[in-house]
Amino acid sequence: MGANQSVKSNIPSKIQSLYQVGEEYRLSGNYQQALCYYIQAADEVNLICIRDIGMAEYEYNLYMQICSVHIRQREWIKVNNWNDKAYRLAVKLRQPLKIADCLDLRSDIKRLRCNWNEALKDCHQSLNFKLKILAKNSLNVSHSYHKIGTIYCAQGKYYDALYMYNKSVEIRILYVDYNCAYAATTYDSIADIYMNQGRLDDALFTYQKSLKIRLSIFGDRHVEVAKSYSNIGIVYRVQGKYDEAIIMQEKSLQIRMSELSYDYIDVARSYTEIANAYISQGKYSKAHTMSQKSSECRLSVNSHNHLDVTALYSSIAHSYFNQGSYSESLCMFKRLLKIQMLLFGENNIEVARSYSSIGVIYILQGKYDQAISMHEKSLQIKLSLLGHNHIDTAKSYNNISIVYLKQGKYDQALIMQEKSLKIKLSILDYNHMDVATSYHSTANIYQIQGKYDIALSMFKKALQITLLLLGHNHADTAQIYLRIGNIFDIQSKYKQALSMYQKCVDIQLSVFDRHHIAVGMSYKNIGRIYRLRCEYDQALDMFRKSLEIHLSVFDANHNEVADLYNNIANIYSHRGIYDNAIFMYKKALYIKLFNFGDNHIHVAKLYNNIATIYKLQRKYSQAISMFQKSLEIQLSMCNNYHIDIAVIYNNIGTIYHILSKYDEALSMYRKSLKMRSSIVGCNHKDVAESFSNIGSIYYKQGKIDAAAAVVERSLKIRLSVLGYNHIDTSTSYKLMGEIYRHQHKYEEALLKYKKLLQIMGSIRGHYHDDVAELYNDIGNIYMYQGKYEQALDNHHKSLKITIVLHRKNYIGIATSYGNIGLVHFSQGAYNLAICTLNKCCKMMLSISSHSNVAAIYKYIGVVYNMQGKHVETLIMYNKSLQIRLSLLDYYRQDMATLHSSIGYVYVTQGRSLNDRYFIPCIWWKLE
Repeated sequence: MGANQSVKSNIPSKIQSLYQVGEEYRLSGNYQQALCYYIQAADEVNLICIRDIGMAEYEYNLYMQICSVHIRQREWIKVNNWNDKAYRLAVKLRQPLKIADCLDLRSDIKRLRCNWNEALKDCHQSLNFKLKILAKNSLNVSHSYHKIGTIYCAQGKYYDALYMYNKSVEIRILYVDYNCAYAATTYDSIADIYMNQGRLDDALFTYQKSLKIRLSIFGDRHVEVAKSYSNIGIVYRVQGKYDEAIIMQEKSLQIRMSELSYDYIDVARSYTEIANAYISQGKYSKAHTMSQKSSECRLSVNSHNHLDVTALYSSIAHSYFNQGSYSESLCMFKRLLKIQMLLFGENNIEVARSYSSIGVIYILQGKYDQAISMHEKSLQIKLSLLGHNHIDTAKSYNNISIVYLKQGKYDQALIMQEKSLKIKLSILDYNHMDVATSYHSTANIYQIQGKYDIALSMFKKALQITLLLLGHNHADTAQIYLRIGNIFDIQSKYKQALSMYQKCVDIQLSVFDRHHIAVGMSYKNIGRIYRLRCEYDQALDMFRKSLEIHLSVFDANHNEVADLYNNIANIYSHRGIYDNAIFMYKKALYIKLFNFGDNHIHVAKLYNNIATIYKLQRKYSQAISMFQKSLEIQLSMCNNYHIDIAVIYNNIGTIYHILSKYDEALSMYRKSLKMRSSIVGCNHKDVAESFSNIGSIYYKQGKIDAAAAVVERSLKIRLSVLGYNHIDTSTSYKLMGEIYRHQHKYEEALLKYKKLLQIMGSIRGHYHDDVAELYNDIGNIYMYQGKYEQALDNHHKSLKITIVLHRKNYIGIATSYGNIGLVHFSQGAYNLAICTLNKCCKMMLSISSHSNVAAIYKYIGVVYNMQGKHVETLIMYNKSLQIRLSLLDYYRQDMATLHSSIGYVYVTQGRSLNDRYFIPCIWWKLE
């Protein structure tokens, strides 16, 4: 863009000289010095009072040249100011092409500020001026079509954009030359549309056409060729072809490094794209290195408030985010937001996107009120700039939906997600990845609501689109298999769940290396299934594999590392190795406290887990203390009606239940039921659990009819929501069996237990702790009926299963020995009874000394008493008494009964009675 040569002779020599020096600096790449001389020339022009047409044209060209330098430096406010001056001169000169050029530049500035309607208006005005004096197939007209297409693309109007781009490329191919560089640029823009539409193969093909043109014009060492390599690399990354993506980006980087210089923006962009590919591979340390190199390049060129630095902060923020360093990521996003607001003002699409990113971090930190505030700010900006029917608006609705989901506001979450999906379906093809993402998110909500069939249907829709666009061997496909596996997992369809998880990890191992974080996550999910199937060795192996990968990728204080400690603790809990479980839970708790502080939802959940172990250890006061800590955090973080709070009420209820404080337990269970019913509706598995627990209390209180009614209600919900073959359904059958046993309806009890055995066999397989426990229950029914051989047969089946599963001291093995001993006692086989009860006692002592051991001592004492061995009887009774005194209230019924039994032995021996053996019994009866 040079000064008008025809009028050059009328321009004062000083102005021409300043302009010429500015040109020399511009051509050498020293834009700051070029600007200095151009502006001096402009100042000299402004000193001339009377300027003819020639001077006005020279002044116009000078202003446009100043604009071109500011464009190179991306100083858009200054570009706008100088362009306005040029526009006024063009109007004064009445030259349509000059007016059109100014309108084009003004449109570009408005487009960058996301003022797309105004930008489009300027573009159409420019096109009209051009068509007045140019042929409709001229190259300048082609440029206008291209610019209009770019605006349509930014508005999400992809079909309109494609129409304009195709009009542009038709002119460029037919009337210029097929190998025209402008044609390559338009092919890039068309490929960008295909990327936005999710048509990755079309995008790749079109970018390759652009590359072919550029190679034929420029050779293989040109920055335009580097741009094509970079674009192709981006497609490969989205397709999950990460190695190919890195190769393309490194080709691009090599060209840019050789043709430009290290401190150049395009070099920084190459480093950023390589970083993105490493992030996709889970190689976060390499990604961080590339981001830092990008940072060095950008900051060597620009000030900290420069537009390109925003891309740098965005890249570093995302790098921290993917490493789980949310505080550092939040800090970078806030710095980015501050610069963007300085450059663009608040009503800008990039500002809206930064609000969204900050909102996402607040979600992960459990700060849901701040998250909603950020996402709503983002939504309002998008609605004002883009309108309702735009893809970015849809994304904001999706983000708000996620916050509502976390808050337990499922109906609001579903409304937001449906708004998002409706927008996407109206502006995108059905087979688009953004549509698949909406189906995926909607499925998540239905899954949490317990509407598993609808959730599964949504996941399958997402899978169908993903397979079509990305193929089987892609990370996104693996992710959907994972989520389908989660549904089967919840439904207790462990075989199908394991199949889905295995598909997921097979894809991930083919796409990533074996130390990728996604592989680690899949191992964790497979470990969960093995745990639920009581295959604890395999589960522990999977969790340890996952932990090894996580520690190789993240530091030791990463949240995912804490989650794995939590999972390993769960295994120790199931095995009855409670000290190890507590140790692992506390390691997880330390990390969560380090990352989130002491008032966070994750911390609350770990207090809940530790409380559960204390409950299993009979440390009930410590358990209640931990549950209360968890409850206090939940109440401060969530509204009073949240599903996690309902869980805590339920858990506290179980402690009171164990302690026989039935009124307190019932109060907690009812609180939980009321909350669950209001949040998820009456026909939900959590509501069924609450009914089941309340039924169990009624059963303990002797309100058998009330218990039966409530448990039947629980069973009805579970059958409708979960189906026959589900572990929760089996719980209802078990409780109904116990109620029938209590009513001495042994045949009805056996019928329920045998149905339960069928369910357990199909869900758990034959070798499972729950199956072993069920054989014990069936054995007890036969014993009550006096069918001792059938009783022994079932207890031995239970014993065999627990020995195969655990092969060492385990409470289930001890329980089976105890039951066998009681059957022998009922048969009058006292020596066999003593032998097996002693085995039981020895095993119980190796696990822990608690009320179970006290009960066994008492039973052994009863057998000795039947044999007339009063000394041995008293030894056993007193051992039982000492344990119970350390654990229980002195005036409980079982304490009274034991004192009475000791007293009667003394009577049998003819010894004088000590009142201390009868007073507790009398007091208990008075109570």
